[in-house]
Amino acid sequence: MTIRDVAHVTDLAESTIYRFEASKTALPRADSLEALAQALGVTTDLLLGIDTFPAGAAPIGEMTLARLPLLKAPTASAPTEAEIIEWCEVPEMLLPAEIPVENLYLLQATGQLELKDTVKTGDILIAARGTELADGNIAIVMLYEPALRKVWLKDAGLFGIGQDGDLEQIAEDDVLARVVRVTREL
Repeated sequence: MTIRDVAHVTDLAESTIYRFEASKTALPRADSLEALAQALGVTTDLLLGIDTFPAGAAPIGEMTLARLPLLKAPTASAPTEAEIIEWCEVPEMLLPAEIPVENLYLLQATGQLELKDTVKTGDILIAARGTELADGNIAIVMLYEPALRKVWLKDAGLFGIGQDGDLEQIAEDDVLARVVRVTREL
C-alpha cells in the first residue's frame, strides 16, 4: 500500500502521512491515528511503538476490494446493466460493514448532485439503497431531477436543506438512497 493509497483511504493529506512516517510531526490526533491504524490493518499501539508485530507477521495485509457499479443516475432499486457505466474496484474499508455490498453503488457528482461545502462536481458518492436515514445524513432524492439534500427527521415528516439553504419537506417515497461516503477518487 502506497502513501497515496493510505491518504485516499484515511482522507488525510499525503504530506501529513509523509510527516508521520518521517517522525517530523508531533503525535497525530486520535482520530487520525485510528484512521491510519485501520487503513494499515494494525493497532494504534503498534503505530505508537507501544506494541510490536508478532514474529513472522507481515506488517501490512493486502487491501480487500469490493466491486461496485458506477451508475449513470441514482436508483432506488437494483441497477440494470443499461444503467451501469462501469464496475469499479473499491477498498472495502471505505464501505460501511453493516450494509450489504449488493445495496451499494457509485455516482459521480455533477449539477444537482452537489451540496455546498460537502459534495463538489467530480466527487465520487458511495450510495446505499434501502437504508434508514438519520438526522444529518445526505440523501439522494428525486425532486424534478435527482438532487442531494442533508435531511432531518421531524414529527411532521422528512425535511431537507437544498443548495439555496431553504428547508423543504421531502416525501419518503422520493428518497432514492443515502450517501454513505464522499471521496475525491477511488
